[in-house]
Amino acid sequence: MLKYIELILLFSFTFHSLRIKYEPSEGVMMIDLSTMRSLELIQNLQNSRSKDCLYGLLNQTLTPMGSRLLKSNVLQPSTDHEVLEKRWDALNELTIKEDVFFAVRQGTPSPKALPIPLPPLTCFSLKTLSLS
Repeated sequence: MLKYIELILLFSFTFHSLRIKYEPSEGVMMIDLSTMRSLELIQNLQNSRSKDCLYGLLNQTLTPMGSRLLKSNVLQPSTDHEVLEKRWDALNELTIKEDVFFAVRQGTPSPKALPIPLPPLTCFSLKTLSLS
């Protein structure tokens, strides 16, 4: 980011004028690189192009944003109890009511057919969804 500012915006920083401080993310679990590799969260150890990893098996997303959001949730899973409860409730409802699952899946339009991009969804409840 600093290189971009220097090279593109032609702005330079004087020596010792910036202090960069690491702030860990709140409400998410941090997974170190060796654990990520050992658990094969994003990439298979034997074949790097294989989809035989957790992310590859879960990735049924329809948009690039959905894919990025899934990857983010795999690499930094939430530790917030409320978020986890809402996700559990939505998952439970989708597994109990197959018709709702297929209606939601088929009701999602193709991203190219939309006039404007959809805002990212992190979690939602299906209790407000009504089927005609």
